[in-house]
Amino acid sequence: MFAALFAAFVLPAHAKLNVVATLPDFGSLAREIGGDKVDVTVMAKPTEDPHFVDARPSFVVSMRSADVLIDGGAELELGWLPPLLQNARNPKIEIGKPGRVQASQGIRLMNVPANVTRAAGDVHALGNPHFMSDPIIAKAVAQHIAQALSAVDPANAAFYEANANVTRAAGDVHALGNPHFMSDPIIAKAVAQHIAQALSAVDPANAAFYEANYKRFEATINAKLQEWGAALLPFKGQKVVAYHDSWPYFAHRFGLNIDIFLEPKPGIPPSPSHLAEVIAQMKAQKIKAVIVEPFHDRKIAEKVANATGAKVVDFSQFPGGLPGTDNYVKLIDTLVSRLAAALK
Repeated sequence: MFAALFAAFVLPAHAKLNVVATLPDFGSLAREIGGDKVDVTVMAKPTEDPHFVDARPSFVVSMRSADVLIDGGAELELGWLPPLLQNARNPKIEIGKPGRVQASQGIRLMNVPANVTRAAGDVHALGNPHFMSDPIIAKAVAQHIAQALSAVDPANAAFYEANANVTRAAGDVHALGNPHFMSDPIIAKAVAQHIAQALSAVDPANAAFYEANYKRFEATINAKLQEWGAALLPFKGQKVVAYHDSWPYFAHRFGLNIDIFLEPKPGIPPSPSHLAEVIAQMKAQKIKAVIVEPFHDRKIAEKVANATGAKVVDFSQFPGGLPGTDNYVKLIDTLVSRLAAALK
């Protein structure tokens, strides 16, 4: 009996680990580190908005058999991952287990919203109860409600989850900080190390293999950082406009200012009045480039570029989102070369 129980938790000889990644950048690193020892399933498409991924039934099937789950851990997947985890019921990928990698672990996130205090007024022993006037809290409450409804009525989980994300007056509010951290190659190294450690914990027989692959990836990134930095050094301090606030980590790493956006708030569609303000700023500051991602409305970016003499630069957060970017290093290669060409 003991032997049977033990066998249930040990990988058969030569069995590959089933790794599920929420996003293509995590999947790319999992393939780099895991090599031929892993089968990697990526849930989001590289051209898909990571805030709004269709929670397909096939994802639940993949997660039920997963040995390792890699997610961002910074609420980017908040709108679609929780009900999938709930339905998968896989203890191996619960938070805190060796098979769960939350990529943001140990990373200092940027743009963390300041806490709002409401100490004035009626005294309440447990704290001020009028918390629903804070959109960040309201979003969390809506998510709790959706999760509860999904738990008692799983047949309609997708419906409840979709409705929880309908009200977005405050835009894409991320209480933990900006979750688009993988555009910084130094952070990507840290995430790759998390993945190597998790794979080694779940599959200790191949720990040396995973560690060697991580070291190879680390060396590649270190060498490439010199090349990427040199390519963008002539443009240090220059301003760039982006459709969405996806690039603070990329900007920080390479000395750029990407702090003007076509969206008035993250996730809120551009309005004519806001675009007029952006165009005026771009003309005044002689901004040369507008970054747009595959799931954004490129025609809006083109309109702004035409009005200012700037160039539209097609970017993607994810490997596979642009031609010739089937892994992480190739993606950063492409982003750097495209932006450098536009800023000349």
